Order: sequence, then structure tokens, then C-alpha cells
Amino acid sequence: MEYTTLNLSDLYSYVSQLKRAYTDETKDYDTEHSEEFAASKFKDIVNELETKEGSRPLRIFMVKEDGKWTVKSSDLYSDSLGKTFGSSYIR
Repeated sequence: MEYTTLNLSDLYSYVSQLKRAYTDETKDYDTEHSEEFAASKFKDIVNELETKEGSRPLRIFMVKEDGKWTVKSSDLYSDSLGKTFGSSYIR
């Protein structure tokens, strides 16, 4: 699988800028509030940052079960892919 991704360093930097702007504008120093504000801007963040090609291609093995494609459970990436894309697991 060839994929594009956001540069993690750019993402952290952008989120930090949003959190700092929130604190500067509101004078609210509660980090949970600034993190919630930054999270509320997730769509803007994704649209603003430039994507880059993944550093290495992934080989993901899939099987067709009951007419639907699924990641083969013995695949090296199956657990993390299932959590990330199948269960909305994002950190």
C-alpha cells in the first residue's frame, strides 16, 4: 500500500500554535481547555498541513470474507490498522 501522511513534527507544531493562541486570547491556562480547542480544529489542521508520501510502502494482506475485504489477522500490521481505522483509535 502506498500512502500519504501528515508530518508528525508539523502536526505537533500546528497543534502547539493553536493551544498557545487559545491561551493568549482567552487567558485560560487550563491545558485541558486548550487541548479541547485544538481538537475542535482537527478538520482545519488536516486541511492546512501538507501531506507527504510515506517513507516506506506497507504490504498489507487482505482476505475477502462474506463479500467484504478485511485485513488478514496474521498480518504484522493487522492489530494497529484495525484499531486505527476500524475502531476510530487515534492518539
